[in-house]
Amino acid sequence: MSQPLKGGEPILTEEKNNKQVALPKWNWGAFGLTWIWGMKNNVPLMLLGAIPGINLVISVIGGLYSYQWLWEKGSYQTIEEMKQGEKLWNVLGIVNAIWSIMLFSLLILAIFFLLAFIVAVSN
Repeated sequence: MSQPLKGGEPILTEEKNNKQVALPKWNWGAFGLTWIWGMKNNVPLMLLGAIPGINLVISVIGGLYSYQWLWEKGSYQTIEEMKQGEKLWNVLGIVNAIWSIMLFSLLILAIFFLLAFIVAVSN
């Protein structure tokens, strides 16, 4: 069950032990591998990340709320188990985010050079 934020982290009550736990704030796996992460973890909302135009918004939502969704679904028994289970997803998400930024930058650069070439040839 969700409780108010404490220091920016959602505080959830662990029903088995009736104690409060602080979840991690950000999941790079859900951010960088949006719809793939959603399929693996059975979070249908994340499948919208495959749609151009809204994928960045869905990525940010996933990055912010994915740990809470996993915890509430009961996918993991402890916070440490969840952190360990999401460790590879976080690494792959960061790699994919960097790779995507690099490809987008190359595309913009290619368009710039193509336009410069067209202007130079037409003169």
